[in-house]
Amino acid sequence: MSKKLAEITTELDHARTEGPVRDIIIPPCPELLAELQREVRKEDPDPGQIARIAGSDVAMGASLIRIANSPMYSRSRPAASVAEAVAMLGVNQAVSILTGFLVRNSVPVNSPLLEHFWETSARRSIAMGYIARQLYGMAPEIAQTCGLFCHVGIPIMLQGVRGYSGTLVEAMARQDRTFTETENIAHRTDHAVVGAIVARTWRLPPMIVMAVRLHHDFAALRDIGIDANGFDPEADPPPFIDPDTGTAYWIGVFQPDKGDPDNAVTSILSLGRDPDTGEVEAQLAP
Repeated sequence: MSKKLAEITTELDHARTEGPVRDIIIPPCPELLAELQREVRKEDPDPGQIARIAGSDVAMGASLIRIANSPMYSRSRPAASVAEAVAMLGVNQAVSILTGFLVRNSVPVNSPLLEHFWETSARRSIAMGYIARQLYGMAPEIAQTCGLFCHVGIPIMLQGVRGYSGTLVEAMARQDRTFTETENIAHRTDHAVVGAIVARTWRLPPMIVMAVRLHHDFAALRDIGIDANGFDPEADPPPFIDPDTGTAYWIGVFQPDKGDPDNAVTSILSLGRDPDTGEVEAQLAP
């Protein structure tokens, strides 16, 4: 059984106050992101306020307009202002895009080990949002934000943990143990814990904090009754299959405690076969 929200909260508190994470510098939540979150938490968020916040930073406002006019979102008439971009995208999608902009500019990545880190994060975020839109009842903006924050702990650890660059190289190369096992052996913590602390420090929704913390926790597979070793895409068809790679994707709410919806985790599960070995590989990502 994977961890519940209360257990994760206790774990993160301990890691931050007494554990190995206590000396890691967690960047403060950007003020503009805090403003966005305050507005979104209101019962009826004001698109005009979202546009005002977006327009208070020229680069951020320009980025929102550019994305709104991209092929993924564009309409017959392009957005000519930040307010039009927010109206076209909707409040939730606009906030998700603005969050991504602020995260990228608040967590610098200066190591050649993480070349294209934010580009990869952005692609993951877009892919998760796309899959979420194919399914009934899923929130694309939650999926996108999870995809963006999934690995945010890695650049934080690279900046603040002595010797982590070597651990990162080793973790990416090893085949005999998982990425987070290698991190924990070397540093007694991992990027899933650090990333969840960042998400919580920045007051992101508890669902995202939990998803970031558990994105390497394969116990969630058992929680939703999927056995990676017994995967048969014909007998148990998923809601989305990538025809080019043959990889099957589920996106859903993995809820260990069926009676407590606050313990739900929005995540994507992918199952596919390694082209070299033919073995089934599973990946669970928020």
